[in-house]
Amino acid sequence: MKLGLAVAILALFCGAAAAQQGMPAYEPPVLKFDDSCTKPQWPKAELERGYTGKVMLSFLVNEEGRAIDSRIVKTSGSDLLDEAARVLQTCRFRPARRNGVVVGAWTPIHYYWTLETEELTRVRNDKQQALRQSALAGDMDALYELGMMYWEESEVRDQKLAVQLFQPAAQRGQAQAQYQLGIALYLGVGVTRDVEQGLGWLRRAAEQGSVEAQQRLGMHYSGERSNVLDLVQAAFWYGKAAEQGAVVAQEKLAEAYARGAGVPASSEEALRWYRKAAENGSALGQTRLGQAYLNGQGLAADAVQARKWLEQAAQQRWPEAEATLGELFLAGGVLPQSDAQGWHYLQRGMAGGDAGALALAGYLLTRGSHVAQDLPRGQKLLQQAQQLGEPRAAAWLAGGSAPDASLRY
Repeated sequence: MKLGLAVAILALFCGAAAAQQGMPAYEPPVLKFDDSCTKPQWPKAELERGYTGKVMLSFLVNEEGRAIDSRIVKTSGSDLLDEAARVLQTCRFRPARRNGVVVGAWTPIHYYWTLETEELTRVRNDKQQALRQSALAGDMDALYELGMMYWEESEVRDQKLAVQLFQPAAQRGQAQAQYQLGIALYLGVGVTRDVEQGLGWLRRAAEQGSVEAQQRLGMHYSGERSNVLDLVQAAFWYGKAAEQGAVVAQEKLAEAYARGAGVPASSEEALRWYRKAAENGSALGQTRLGQAYLNGQGLAADAVQARKWLEQAAQQRWPEAEATLGELFLAGGVLPQSDAQGWHYLQRGMAGGDAGALALAGYLLTRGSHVAQDLPRGQKLLQQAQQLGEPRAAAWLAGGSAPDASLRY
């Protein structure tokens, strides 16, 4: 019996886009594969029954590069495997940076539990043989599936061979093969990198309705995965994917309408897409929808709905939602005034690197409002928030005041 354990880091390559759009340039936390890491151990019960799977976790990495919290984003289907993977929290990380400032941040990680037994090997070999026979008979879906086995299954991975299998399927119109061939060429995986050829195949797949290809084109033209900036094209392709229910695309399209980036500015359209994203589980969408209800932007102000959506986002540990709830509890009025609840949420937002949370905490600490005064720490937090671009921080550092009734909302 052979055990396979693998980690995949899901980095959000948003530095180029952030710089181009006037947002703080962001570098996510990076896991260090060194002696600090404790390797997850296969739970005996799952090992005995041959259970495998992939779990997606998210770790909250502080400014010292230590994971101080974790959550299961997507289960492997086994509570035992999910919990065993949490041991990665012992690993050290390179902390996140925003505008060159070290900040706390959440980072997602995929962990793969694979198991090699004689039975599983036989099943895989039988599947490969069946796919080969179907592909030889002209079944392009089978040829694509065979390529994917070589593309992603660790036991037989051969990405160069996978690309060779994708090519004839793509040329004969198989949309998923067109997408995979496009990605391979775009990134230079299994083949010499050729961005223009890759984009060509991605367009062909996108025109056939591939959501993945549509989103990838949106990323490319928004500058997220390139130095190209064509916001009209980005909004067009994000719109195609959003219409098919892709949550990330719905977020991006909402942001485009909110900023007037590639589409006419429209708070109504922005809110419509934020709502769709929120209903599909997007923490960003839930936060924006909650804030809209809070401020009566585009809909009637509703404190109950505001709290509902903000708390849903906070349950997913979205720092901006946590910071917003913290302010609301501290200020009172919209929510019942509570220093305990306010600081609970505010500290969570700070840990996640939210500039607004850092600024407000700094302001309150320097003045001893709602908390014991700590001038040095408060000034440090305000300086950090100012470096992150929080507009209130400079005024507060200069001695400006903000009555509780107007903390942020």
